[in-house]
Amino acid sequence: MTIWEALVLGLIQGATEFLPVSSSGHLVIGQALLGLEVPGIRFEVALHLATLLSVILVYRGRILSIAAGAALRQDREDLRYVWLIVIATIPAAVLGVFFGDAVEALFDAPAVVGIALLGQ
Repeated sequence: MTIWEALVLGLIQGATEFLPVSSSGHLVIGQALLGLEVPGIRFEVALHLATLLSVILVYRGRILSIAAGAALRQDREDLRYVWLIVIATIPAAVLGVFFGDAVEALFDAPAVVGIALLGQ
């Protein structure tokens, strides 16, 4: 993969992350349209880490406020919010543990990703 191809994929990931669409899905479609083969999982992990860092940067004030409210002030609403995040994470964790390979195989098929994006 060239630096330009990596840049294009990074732009696709970054441009779609804050939209109500699947940035990962668009990344798969972008790879297919450009005829790119991502060399291993490291590149995708790097893209998602960069995305996580950007989300943390954008929402840092809110994250710090919730963390301080939950941990320091024992604010009822902030504690509830933290627990809702934990509860919402459980289904994804269970799917990842038990069906991770199957879900990953689906993401390798651009047609499946395209159909899933239509359902959003």
